[in-house]
Amino acid sequence: MDHPELPAVATVQAGLDLEEAWRSFLPFEALHHLHDICNPIGPEDLEAVITALAPVAGDRVLDLACGHGELLLRLAERTDISGLGVDLSPWAIRRAVERSRGRPLRGTVEWRVGDALAESDPDRWDIVVSLGAAWLWGGFAETAAALSSLTKPGGRLAIGDLRLRSEADRAELAEAGSPTAAADTGPEQKDVLRGYGLSPLREVIAAEGAYWSYLRLAAAAAEAYAAVHPEHDYRAVADLWLEEFRQEQRHLRWTVWVVRKESARS
Repeated sequence: MDHPELPAVATVQAGLDLEEAWRSFLPFEALHHLHDICNPIGPEDLEAVITALAPVAGDRVLDLACGHGELLLRLAERTDISGLGVDLSPWAIRRAVERSRGRPLRGTVEWRVGDALAESDPDRWDIVVSLGAAWLWGGFAETAAALSSLTKPGGRLAIGDLRLRSEADRAELAEAGSPTAAADTGPEQKDVLRGYGLSPLREVIAAEGAYWSYLRLAAAAAEAYAAVHPEHDYRAVADLWLEEFRQEQRHLRWTVWVVRKESARS
């Protein structure tokens, strides 16, 4: 398979099969190459997350499953942070590097092709974020535990994930046999966070329609990619995403919790 070269400034996690990563994440590239933000949140809500994280000069920031790096770049534009963006997709890291060129950064950002699950330096970072990748750790609670373990006491975290609108939505989804019924409600997510010694600072709920915009752009990206690379046609995948969300969107919201780690407990 042909693919571009990884920019020399990007690093590769030790032991990672880079050629396999290029192959595995081609569908992500096809479905997301038009996105600035690779999750269902708009620019205004992303700014709200950044404001709640309250970055200050000298903060060390880790963005796991960073996509095209927009959150980390905006943090570095705001203040003199030292950031690291990690994503298992070399396509995404390549785009993050490209997008960082010419941005008015006050801080510094490094990019790494790597598995977020392999980042394990405890109590190292002032800010740790992961938006839309809770499935990597197995769910919201597991993500909160993993990110907390990487964060210094007093540091801040941001976790983005779907949640149920209410208990009634869980009951309706369960009756329909949907696996989404296993998702948490907002209050349940808050209880999870507090159980890990994380104090909620703000819940940023994505604007109505943000998920639709994200999925429609994925469909447009798949269409554009297939026009140039007909052998890599992922339009059916984008259509499936749209149909699944069309059936369940009235039961769900996409939300980002910004929290503070209050103790050394993880």
